[in-house]
Amino acid sequence: MIFLANSFEDESDQRLLTEAEAKYNGDQEKIEESFNVVEIPSLFGRHVSDIDDEQYVMLANTLICSWRAKLSQDFPEKEFCFQILGAEGTGGELAILFKQKLPEV
Repeated sequence: MIFLANSFEDESDQRLLTEAEAKYNGDQEKIEESFNVVEIPSLFGRHVSDIDDEQYVMLANTLICSWRAKLSQDFPEKEFCFQILGAEGTGGELAILFKQKLPEV
């Protein structure tokens, strides 16, 4: 599985991974989905009100292009899926979800 950098910095983070593995019965796609979500407004802290929804979408698309390039460089043998999630899908903020595209079984 491929996770965002700094997702597992200490023992409590590792415990979250163990819990996710149990919760999703080892389903790697679901486990990745549960960790690889970045809420775009949270990147701006107290300046969140200075940016409108259209700018967030533009930023999300720019991040996806950058991440896609970096992941294809670091993991050329893997494919990745990216999705922009609206506020209704995250419980409040526009976000990006990424995960590996797993081979069909």
